Amino acid sequence: MKTEEHEKLILIDADVIFHLFRAERLSLLKELYPGRVLILDVVMEELKSFASSQLEFIIKLGILREMTFPTSSSEILTEYNRLKREDKGKGESACMAVCRFQKNIIASNNLSDIEPYCKEFEIEYLTTMDILAVGFLKGKLTAAEADYSIHIIKSQRGRLPNYNKVEDFIKDKFDMKKTNY
Repeated sequence: MKTEEHEKLILIDADVIFHLFRAERLSLLKELYPGRVLILDVVMEELKSFASSQLEFIIKLGILREMTFPTSSSEILTEYNRLKREDKGKGESACMAVCRFQKNIIASNNLSDIEPYCKEFEIEYLTTMDILAVGFLKGKLTAAEADYSIHIIKSQRGRLPNYNKVEDFIKDKFDMKKTNY
């Protein structure tokens, strides 16, 4: 059974959480995708050294929901191990494997790892810039707020595409269908 677009879950990787946390924009996840953003326990482990108490608070606020990596699925587990052997990150590997077989959406900025994979297996994905663009387009952020978020992320060594203004990103690179995720 195919899930409706708006019902798909979003599995988030650590880099997107870092970016939105630094820009104080984690609340966008709850505003744009209420109850649909999940963090795999594998990704939680990566983040625990960063901010364990903040992460627990974010989950209590309902911004993210925890999800146990489905080790009972042999196809997901096999794919996860294959991806890790290809030197993909642990979090990206887990998210990609689960999204491939459960038809979810991945949120990650590691486009060199996820983009070819997502295209090959027709997996939808979001990046931090996509989330800021959707927030702007849906009136959750002004252009100035989105641009300031981009500035904050980049000033703290966050890797984003070479855009300083959300409207330039939308005009040049944004896929409008992502507003329906």
